[in-house]
Amino acid sequence: MIKTKSFNDGYEYIILPKQLEDYFNITRKNKSAKDELDNLLYQHTYCNESITITSLPIYHLDVNTRIKVYDEKTKINGEYIVNKIILPLSYNGTMQIMATLAP
Repeated sequence: MIKTKSFNDGYEYIILPKQLEDYFNITRKNKSAKDELDNLLYQHTYCNESITITSLPIYHLDVNTRIKVYDEKTKINGEYIVNKIILPLSYNGTMQIMATLAP
């Protein structure tokens, strides 16, 4: 039987029996299970609207950067987060930016 212990911090702590301790890892990263669950939900449950932009190289742009995109022709208007950048090594190439709509 698994015992629980409550404090006044809003969490319920589980005291695991010795035979179950091998199935769990203790982390030293100050990362809770709730933080990881929120991160996974953010990454995998949002209805991703993604775009690909071809442009002249923008060398200061980096991945995980929020960009504002407005294109009247395709009716794209909003803030996007850059996921991937393809930057050619040639002097006259164009870059590709893959981004998803920021929630």
